[in-house]
Amino acid sequence: MKMSEFMQNCTACGGNWGAMLLSGIKRVFPDKYKKVEEHYNSMDFSHGGIEPFVYLCDWLNENGIVED
Repeated sequence: MKMSEFMQNCTACGGNWGAMLLSGIKRVFPDKYKKVEEHYNSMDFSHGGIEPFVYLCDWLNENGIVED
């Protein structure tokens, strides 16, 4: 699936990109959502929280979401 298609499954979350991507994961990958959410929420959000966001982007790529 292309990223633009995936993003159509996401809900805007007040500028919180992580929460927005998680909303899409919940819709597209409901069987994997809980594990991804738990890992994401267990990560260190210091220094701007980039590492948790990178985790979500990498996870999406590893699960078949590709750039347009």
